[in-house]
Amino acid sequence: HSLKTGLFGPLAGLGDAIWWYTAMPIIASICCSLATQNNVLGPIFYILFWALTAIFSRIWFVRLGYNAGVNSIKFIGDNAAYISKAAGILGVMVVGGLIPSYVSFAFPETLVISSVSVQGIFDSIMPNILPLGFVFLLYWLFKKKNVNTMKLILLVIALSVVLSFLGIM
Repeated sequence: HSLKTGLFGPLAGLGDAIWWYTAMPIIASICCSLATQNNVLGPIFYILFWALTAIFSRIWFVRLGYNAGVNSIKFIGDNAAYISKAAGILGVMVVGGLIPSYVSFAFPETLVISSVSVQGIFDSIMPNILPLGFVFLLYWLFKKKNVNTMKLILLVIALSVVLSFLGIM
């Protein structure tokens, strides 16, 4: 009983990291994407998922942990790496799929080379390749060149203003 009581906080922290900081932001981004398309189901789905999580899953997980007892600690400890890795992969996939919805990066249709629209060239290669390339550039700067997030935000703002002023974007 004292072991279960002592591990209550750390195990709750593991559950919070997986559910509240990984799964719920993914669900929220999907629901926000629906809401930005003027779909009323976005907020309804989010409220529904949150209510299910806040009310029903807590009751179910408390009963599961109580019934499983000390064996659940070993099971969670053995499988925590797999669960975290799977949640991370799912999060990256969802964020990657939502890049075209949240990142707008396109050349104006008036920008032409030899009577062909520059944006049309990129769209014929792969639709939304410019937002994807821009996100990969920011990721490369962040991970490989160790540029902090504040500098990246200021770079994006400055680049947007300059390219807009020049009529390129």
